[in-house]
Amino acid sequence: MNHTPGPWTQDEYGSVKTPSGETLLVEGVAFAGRSTEETRANTRLIAAADDLLAACKAIVAWDEAENNARPYVEDGGIAFRNRLQLCAEAFDKARAAIKKAEGQS
Repeated sequence: MNHTPGPWTQDEYGSVKTPSGETLLVEGVAFAGRSTEETRANTRLIAAADDLLAACKAIVAWDEAENNARPYVEDGGIAFRNRLQLCAEAFDKARAAIKKAEGQS
């Protein structure tokens, strides 16, 4: 079974929303006796889950490209430059997902 497609966002009430605007029901976000800020942080992390998964997949794709790389001399460095681009994109996705999870985006 696949997860609900993202990107997910957090609305002004602390609910996780799907791209279509539906509220994603998540159990265990709030705990009795815990601060509201902790609940908001939990919700942000859940809302960033789809972005975090995409970042992880991009890092794995870059790693696989590195592991299956052809020698530089065979293609004049084209594959190397493509792998550099994959690396940059993967880390950009990771940085953006971390910011979203930490409420900085």
